Amino acid sequence: MYTLTGEDVAEGRKFDDVVSCGYFPIDIHNPNGAEGYRQDGQGGHWIDLKDTYDIPLRCLVPANIDGIVLSCRCISGTSQAHGSYRTQGGIMGISQASGVVAGLCAIQGSSRVKLTSRRYRISCWRSALHFGAINLSPVAMF
Repeated sequence: MYTLTGEDVAEGRKFDDVVSCGYFPIDIHNPNGAEGYRQDGQGGHWIDLKDTYDIPLRCLVPANIDGIVLSCRCISGTSQAHGSYRTQGGIMGISQASGVVAGLCAIQGSSRVKLTSRRYRISCWRSALHFGAINLSPVAMF
């Protein structure tokens, strides 16, 4: 439902439906190795970020398919955005969020992710996790 872009990442964009945060610079690898890094965008490149950025829930939800939550490196993002969120820390947050969303859909008997306000979503997620004998209070989810 949303494609995270290189501009979102580089500018440190924030989203109301944040489920994970990214922090790693944009690192596009070049098949020629280190000598392939160029500033003109015609090879691998490294772009430092202005700030950490949010990964919105909408990137985990396919626009036209019910019953699927995207995870790991398979979320909706451009090649430039993927050059940042592909790292281990970012992937762990995305993966946990997709697991929680899938669990919530199962508990609610829904095949469609409902995009709601952040406050409502966190409340539901905490309730669902508590129901499953995992109590996150007072830990902030995001």
